[in-house]
Amino acid sequence: MTTPAQDSTDLEAVEKPERSRAFAVLAPLGFLAMGYGLFGLLKNAALTTPMVTLPRLGGAVLLNDLLLIPLLLGVGALTTLLPVRLRPPIRAALIVTGVVLVLALWATEGQRRSVQPGNTHILPNNYVVSALLILGPVWALAAAVSVWPLLTGSRSAKQNQ
Repeated sequence: MTTPAQDSTDLEAVEKPERSRAFAVLAPLGFLAMGYGLFGLLKNAALTTPMVTLPRLGGAVLLNDLLLIPLLLGVGALTTLLPVRLRPPIRAALIVTGVVLVLALWATEGQRRSVQPGNTHILPNNYVVSALLILGPVWALAAAVSVWPLLTGSRSAKQNQ
């Protein structure tokens, strides 16, 4: 049995995690990579159009922090209402859907605006149709993985219902 003093020291250890050596190495490398990208953006300003790119980047950061993260947390909380056997395939399909839609949104937004004036070969595809063509099989696979244990009569499927 632990004493209150031991319990409080355990809590202090949990509240103050130590940073690993990997963090000490990777964080500076990440800042160097971001600095290199910013340098390239500004150095090649005629090609990269920083006055268009930087506000869009700021908008993407705000969109992520104010909309996508709360939405992700809400959807993740809602998946706890599903039966246990359905959670893994549905969560995996939701993650793939989120990534595909974020990338497709960036491309479709680029189609709506003039990304590189005069260059008609940039973003020539129909990204909405492409996203749907990717997501159809993803959700079909999620449905198949969800239903398969019921069709085969697996014991674990009956226990997890």
